[in-house]
Amino acid sequence: MRYVYTAWLEDKSVSAADPDREWPACFVVDGQSEESAKRWGDYLAGKYVRTHSLAFVRSVIESVETSTLPGIVGLPVISEDEDASDDYIGW
Repeated sequence: MRYVYTAWLEDKSVSAADPDREWPACFVVDGQSEESAKRWGDYLAGKYVRTHSLAFVRSVIESVETSTLPGIVGLPVISEDEDASDDYIGW
């Protein structure tokens, strides 16, 4: 099954008034279940924030079939357990 994973990330070094302080990042996880796909997305997001001095705010996951997010077809697709690069994900 494919799921749209969205993580909200925060750069605390930027002023709280800056609208770019917090932003979402989205990609598709091809996983066994919603729970396992979310775990994998959280793992990738956690790895990214640790290596870029950012904060992980929250994440959500939803089925590709029911998502209303525009542009899903253009999102990177990552298989569960695939350690995709930052460049591929497009953080």
